[in-house]
Amino acid sequence: MRTRFLVAAGILTALCLGGCVGNTSGVCDTGDTCTCNGVGNCDWDCPDGACNLRCEGTGNCTFTCPGGDCTFYCEGIGNCLASCTGNGCNMLCSGAGNCILEDCTTGCQQTCANTGTCECTLCS
Repeated sequence: MRTRFLVAAGILTALCLGGCVGNTSGVCDTGDTCTCNGVGNCDWDCPDGACNLRCEGTGNCTFTCPGGDCTFYCEGIGNCLASCTGNGCNMLCSGAGNCILEDCTTGCQQTCANTGTCECTLCS
């Protein structure tokens, strides 16, 4: 019985190191890099700003940055939707999904090298 448990724990650990399955959400702290790299949708919030938020998985990513000055890396297969009410955010799109940067009124930039569409209002 113990051997089965150890094998199951090892498999679960290996799967989560490559990206967990299911929806995830969390709060990212200033200066941190928070990543979505699994199967399923992912939501990250950076309330104080200045976070790096990465979307690398197969699901959709939703990011919010009320503190501003965040960088959104959209490299996954799913769509990447980011809200930057704090302004001064940067979105780098190189994945297969659509990239949308919204709620920014000044100082936002969007670089698009993805296969989907890019949309950003008031980006320079």
